[in-house]
Amino acid sequence: MDEDNFDIFELKKNFLTCTPLEKIKFPKKLTAERQKVILDEIITDCLVQKYPVKNNYRRNFLRLVIERLENDNEEINDELYEFFCSYLSAADSPMHYRHFLINSNQRVIIKESKSIISDGTTGLCSWQAAEVLAEWCLANKTELTGKSLVELGSGVGLTGLTILKTCRPRSYTFTDCHPRVLNLLEENIKLNTDINHEDPENLDADVQVVDLAWESIDQHKEANWMSPDLILAADVVYDSSLFPSLINAIDVLLNQENSYAIIGITVRNEDTLGTFLTQLDKHKLMHDELAVPTYKMFSPPCTPVKVIKITR
Repeated sequence: MDEDNFDIFELKKNFLTCTPLEKIKFPKKLTAERQKVILDEIITDCLVQKYPVKNNYRRNFLRLVIERLENDNEEINDELYEFFCSYLSAADSPMHYRHFLINSNQRVIIKESKSIISDGTTGLCSWQAAEVLAEWCLANKTELTGKSLVELGSGVGLTGLTILKTCRPRSYTFTDCHPRVLNLLEENIKLNTDINHEDPENLDADVQVVDLAWESIDQHKEANWMSPDLILAADVVYDSSLFPSLINAIDVLLNQENSYAIIGITVRNEDTLGTFLTQLDKHKLMHDELAVPTYKMFSPPCTPVKVIKITR
């Protein structure tokens, strides 16, 4: 984005996902016309008003805009300043929303916790591997269209909701095991159904949410979702003590001819990743690293994320 190319869609996308302000490229000149566009397209967006992003982020975003205008001796739009003042007095909430733009007319909205750990779980907020996995699915949507999908450790539902909105699977089963996570997951599914109720392509798959602890996978063998074409999971490879139950769950679900799993793994520790791959080998499960796609809907992650395909 430069002085002659004011990309409001890119700016809006960054704002709605709370991209760190230092990573956002603002135009060199924030003219009166551009201020009005920011006001109309971002600040007063009807869905942003109903499902607001972090208050401190909105406040800091407008503070930065106003500081730039003051430094450039530009006249400040009165409404922008009024919104900034309202953010100064507003209380911060433990929960907030992030909006992920598919295009100018479609988005996925996720309600999540501001805290990485809340109620004894990390599942109440979205993680980078979920974005990378969703981006891979977007780039390979023909592999998902009309297929039966099961996701392990769905968390707040970002990957699955993106897939439902863009890839048109036959069925999608979200799974997790923490009560608060399951409640928030169901809330996000309903939220995205409601905001897109006039879109005939919205969530037209058979969707269900299942309370699944990986170690209890055998108790679900008669369930209608237990023979998927494709298994998905993101950010589940972080604790080696969970690997036996995770790998067993994947192994049990790989019961269809040509079925496979796609796992998004944030590489925080190479040894942890190595342990996971070694245990896959011991279970005679083959694995291949796939190319990470070009980022279109999401931003590149700060920490490396690998996409692994697992087959029998």
